[in-house]
Amino acid sequence: TLPKVIMETPEIIQNEPRKKGIFRRILGTLLWIVGIFVVLILTLQIIFTSSMLTDIVNRYAAEYVDGDVNFGEVDVNMFRRFPNISLRIDDVSVTYPADKFDHLEAAGPQGELLYQGTGEAADTLIAFERFSASVNLMALMSGKINIMHMRLTRPRVYAHSYDDENYNWNIFRFATTEEE
Repeated sequence: TLPKVIMETPEIIQNEPRKKGIFRRILGTLLWIVGIFVVLILTLQIIFTSSMLTDIVNRYAAEYVDGDVNFGEVDVNMFRRFPNISLRIDDVSVTYPADKFDHLEAAGPQGELLYQGTGEAADTLIAFERFSASVNLMALMSGKINIMHMRLTRPRVYAHSYDDENYNWNIFRFATTEEE
C-alpha cells in the first residue's frame, strides 16, 4: 500500500498549482477587460468636448433641417448615469423664415393660435430650455440606440397644419427610399 500512496501524492500536489493558475488567469483577464473599458470611457469623455459636439450637431442640423437650429451648450458625460452615456443640449430653437408659409396662412378657424411663435424675421417651430437623454453604451457599441432616460424642459411647440399636404414641420428633411 505504501507505493500506491506515494503515487497519488504527486498528482494532488500537481493539481493544486493548476487550479490557482486558472483562477489567476481568469482574474487577470477580467482585470484587463475592466481596465480597457475604463480607459475607453475616460478617452471618450476627454474627446467629446463641447466644441466638437457643437460641430456635430450643426453638421447634422444643416443636413436634416431646412431652417435654423440654434442652441447653447452641448455636453456628453460618461459618468452621470453610468454605464449609460448622458447627452444634454441647452436653449434649443428651430426656426424658419417668417415668409416661408405666408401663402398658406389665413387666420380662419385657427384664429390667434396660428400666430403663436411668429416673429418679424423668423417663425419658431419648436423651442425648449433643455434636452437631456441617457443612452445605453453597450447597445450603442452594437449599433443600436437604446434610450434609458429622456427629459425635455419647458418645451414650446408651434406646429401648424395648413391643409392635408402642408405643415410648418415640413422643414425637416427625412431620408426617403425611391422605389424603381
